[in-house]
Amino acid sequence: MICKYLTLIAVLTLTLFSCEELESVNPADPAFTLDPPTLLSVDALTDTRMEISWKNNEQHTKEFVVQRKSGSESYRAIETLAKDILTFIDTACVLGVEYSYVVQSKVESNVSANSNTLIKATTFPGPGNLNVIIISDESIRLTWTDNTGYESGFTIERDAGSGFTEMGTVLSDVTELTDTGLTFGQSYSYRVAAFTSVNTSTWATIVSATEFPAPTNLAATTISDSEVELSWSDNCSFEDGYRIERNSGAGFIQAAELPPNVTEYIDTGLIGNLDYNYRVAAYTVTNTSAFCPTATVSTYGTMVDQEGNTYFTIQIGNQEWMAENLKVTHFRDGTAITNVSDDAAWAALTTEAYCIYNNNASDEIDTYGALYNWYAAADSRNIAPEGWHVPTDAEWKELEMALGMSQNDADDISYRGTNEGIKLSGNSALWDYGALEFDPEFGSSSFTALPGGYRYYLTGYYYKMGFSGYFWSATEDDITDAWYRQLDHSHLNVFRYNLGKTSGYSIRCLKD
Repeated sequence: MICKYLTLIAVLTLTLFSCEELESVNPADPAFTLDPPTLLSVDALTDTRMEISWKNNEQHTKEFVVQRKSGSESYRAIETLAKDILTFIDTACVLGVEYSYVVQSKVESNVSANSNTLIKATTFPGPGNLNVIIISDESIRLTWTDNTGYESGFTIERDAGSGFTEMGTVLSDVTELTDTGLTFGQSYSYRVAAFTSVNTSTWATIVSATEFPAPTNLAATTISDSEVELSWSDNCSFEDGYRIERNSGAGFIQAAELPPNVTEYIDTGLIGNLDYNYRVAAYTVTNTSAFCPTATVSTYGTMVDQEGNTYFTIQIGNQEWMAENLKVTHFRDGTAITNVSDDAAWAALTTEAYCIYNNNASDEIDTYGALYNWYAAADSRNIAPEGWHVPTDAEWKELEMALGMSQNDADDISYRGTNEGIKLSGNSALWDYGALEFDPEFGSSSFTALPGGYRYYLTGYYYKMGFSGYFWSATEDDITDAWYRQLDHSHLNVFRYNLGKTSGYSIRCLKD
């Protein structure tokens, strides 16, 4: 029993001592160390406002003291806050000034050490991605990115050569402005800045000029002895129309005026076998674009063969060529050319003959003409109409060089030159696919070579209609071979070679 009482007395004594010790703690006493705040963060809210936040680490805190300094000055208290407030917005900042902040815990006169220190400057981000969109020959639309969330608006200035002046303002969050009434071709500098009631941001600057894109890719194609078809690319979104000018030797005159967005025109009433130059420009009520590069084309002439068939002809350089494949079945003296349809008989020939591809006269001859062996092309009875002849290898070279081929290339064999093949080809719808589909980048000579295919000299079989065209020259290479030209769907240039005289090829005649 005595032991139990002694234990109880000891516990009570210890408890009383602990209570007395707690009562002796005084957070207001400067000797008592207060834990400072931590995790201080500072964020610029606007061009003149900073937000400061922190974490409280002291249970006895009664107040927080926010201190600030800038430059070489000392820290000074700018605000005292109640213990349950952990953020403060400093509204007395100056744009661009760098400020240093600390926060302290406080109990009466006892103040903790400083929190961590943060340095921050107020900023005012200017607009970004300033861009110019040409919307007409006298209007420009400016667009930009809004990089702030607190601007009152944006101010836009323009410099036409004598310094920037304000041309307008827009409200906050508006990020475009259209400038009208400009002078076509004049260069303008623009700059845009955000503003508040106190400050203006940095400027975003761009230089631009009004534009009026000209048409491009003008192509001129002869479609008859009095008609030329024109096509071009529309590179403008605001034209009121197009003006077409034509020059037949006495200077350019206006041939037509067309509505907007039209990219094709057929010029009629022309003179046959004459050279014409064309150019096209877009226009508005106030301005005209530059003219596109000139396209030159010749209208077709005509000739009649010994059977009364009429052909278009075309002048290329100093030569006048048939613009269609020959389709006669008689020599100039009226003698019939032998028609051979049997394959084996064709391969064994050593005399003149003709055939129609796949022996299908009704469907093929009007488009592709006939196929002849070389013996028919060189026969002394003359397969060519009066005043015309089958061209020699040298005359083919002259044609090729008139279209841009060099003499070295012209003397070569196999595929030669660059784009002469596509300049000779015609009616891309009849070429099954490939390089010889018409491309305005290379133009056309209106020779209108077509893929009439050929008949193989060893077997008499027909090949490659829609893919290739083969054309005899009057020049033989040896007793069994003669020179010819080939256009192939997969090549832009021209193939020159010599092959068996029994081959069945097309013929284009040349004027004497």
